Amino acid sequence: MPLGRLLLILGCLCLPFTGQAADTENARVAAERSVRLLQKVASEWKGSCFSCHHQGLPMMALAEARAHGVAVDESAAQSASTKTFAPLAGLDGIVQGRNLIDPALSDGNYLLAANASGIEPSITTGVLARRIWNFQRADGHWPTLDGRPPQSASLFTATAVSVRALVLYMPAQLEAQKRASLEKARAWLLNAKPVSTEDRVYQLLGIAWSGAGEGEKRSVASTLLAEQRPDGGWAGMQGLESDAYSTAQSLYALHTVGGIQAADERWQRGIAWLLRAQEPDGSWLVKSWIHTPAPVSPPYMETGFPYGTISSSRALPRRGR
Repeated sequence: MPLGRLLLILGCLCLPFTGQAADTENARVAAERSVRLLQKVASEWKGSCFSCHHQGLPMMALAEARAHGVAVDESAAQSASTKTFAPLAGLDGIVQGRNLIDPALSDGNYLLAANASGIEPSITTGVLARRIWNFQRADGHWPTLDGRPPQSASLFTATAVSVRALVLYMPAQLEAQKRASLEKARAWLLNAKPVSTEDRVYQLLGIAWSGAGEGEKRSVASTLLAEQRPDGGWAGMQGLESDAYSTAQSLYALHTVGGIQAADERWQRGIAWLLRAQEPDGSWLVKSWIHTPAPVSPPYMETGFPYGTISSSRALPRRGR
């Protein structure tokens, strides 16, 4: 599966596990295997543009690893960070938007990755945040033109990522505009109808990042929690089997903002599912939902990640607007 999908899986394995000592150690070993694979493949990204999958999301995963004492190759991480964030040194290129593709998910994930890498707010990060703000629609959501499910097709994901980017990097002198934007986004997220686990996860994350109350978060979290399968995992949507991406992102959101504790039996079953499903090389296989390339997809290229082009026959409907 794409590198970005390991982010939340790794985050889950780094979070507390309250089983036997052997279970805790198994989770740590599993996380370390994934870190090694992430860093190896991230260094092999061949595209000329920023990739949220191969650059941004692995940096967020490394931040989770560091926070929980999982070993990281810091030399390789610094090299990747220097290369990825070099454009922030030049205001002219940022203003011109030379590589502008999809503000919500591309610029949004770029800023989330910058925060995970310790990049302080600056004029250039402020320009990016202001550009994201400018793309918000009147009803409160952010659009995405990407169309690659599940991660890059959800309006919930685009909206939540944009919200987080504004919280982290919107210039202080635009505080009033930011607050108004977050309020509109929260209202849209609470009222829009999710159709997939991706939608439900980012609905929960997005309302939390935009300042929702505990009652609102509990209500959304309970809906997501109810989607857990008897095997302990979550599926991407109705009719599909449990998969590692859906399981891990659900656990991550439920634990970090949804109030589910590591001692909860449902959390334990989800982590156990992930441990069973991991491959020896540290990866998890999650089949693509796209059976023809999306319009924005570049030609297929090998990146060093296993599995190649493995597809299922079901695509995600573009709803929830």
